[in-house]
Amino acid sequence: MLLSQHQLRALMVLLACCCLKFAFAAPPDTTVVHYYLRDTFCSNQTIFVANQIFDKYNPAGTILLPGAAVNGADSLIHVDFVYREPAYTLLEQNLCTGDTLLVNGKPYHANFYLGEETIEGGAANGCDSIIEIKLHVVEPPTFTLSDTLCPGEFRMVNGLRYDRDHPVGLELLPNAGVNGCDSLVTIALTFKALKLSLGPDRRVVNGDTVCLQPVLNFTPVDLAWLPAPPCADSLCTSSCLQITAPIVYQLVATDSSGCTISDEIRIAVTTENRVYAPNVFNPDAASPNNRFFLSTGAGVKIIRRLSIADRWGSLLFEVANMMPDQPELGWDGTTQGKAVLPGVYVFWTELERLDGSTFVANGTVTVVR
Repeated sequence: MLLSQHQLRALMVLLACCCLKFAFAAPPDTTVVHYYLRDTFCSNQTIFVANQIFDKYNPAGTILLPGAAVNGADSLIHVDFVYREPAYTLLEQNLCTGDTLLVNGKPYHANFYLGEETIEGGAANGCDSIIEIKLHVVEPPTFTLSDTLCPGEFRMVNGLRYDRDHPVGLELLPNAGVNGCDSLVTIALTFKALKLSLGPDRRVVNGDTVCLQPVLNFTPVDLAWLPAPPCADSLCTSSCLQITAPIVYQLVATDSSGCTISDEIRIAVTTENRVYAPNVFNPDAASPNNRFFLSTGAGVKIIRRLSIADRWGSLLFEVANMMPDQPELGWDGTTQGKAVLPGVYVFWTELERLDGSTFVANGTVTVVR
């Protein structure tokens, strides 16, 4: 006789509760009655049938129940159980320091990285699913970005700018390591201390000579002047030039490693002109102090006219188109071949600049003897 699943369960419960002797009126048929118990269980389950234990180590057998059949004959219960193993899974992987992995609702991290979790009925065969957790905690890789940069250079790390004002720091780069963990980057930058100076801005008179003397704390391999270099050799570090118009000079110096540094100087030009005239002279003194003559700045090209008069306006001396700083062409303190009396005299002069424009200067001079 093959029992239904429902009948089998009921019979197992009845047989597990007690060992009963079934008393039946002896029927005329004393044939042994056979019962078959077949079912599937998980390997961690134990089944009692007529006080006998069946498990994965003893999954089948035959039990004799004397006189237990309804006809008074013996009953034979044939047990044939199938036991299925739970599903075993090994969860072995790397876990970055600081990260947490949830398994079956339980957190695993750097301080708790080994364990076993059971998910009841989680296997495909209906048995439990057992997960063995074996995590390997991995330290984040660390790197050092150490470099020497040129003045004005910078590095971008993790979206942040590192320069002379912000040379050091620590950056976390998410998932940047080859093991998938974050990376730690230590930034330590240094900068070359290159110095170049053309001096302060200047204000000069038209025609003045200005000497450009760059001051550097290194030996350049190249010097680039803008505008064109004021000397024939581009590597010259000193040059003098006459200034006739406002100008800005820029110098870019390059060192042996390719770093560059620059400076500029602004030279403004004023329309003021320098005219030097003695306010006292003695015609009897030694040359050149025995003459009244004019000296000028470099912006004056020629003295178009120089006139000397007495206090009443009478013209005593006049000369045209003389060069500055020519005492031999100046006034010797005479008029019409006669020495003038000691006293104060007036001079007036017209001068021409380098650009062709003219200006006038005047003053007094005292003659002493």
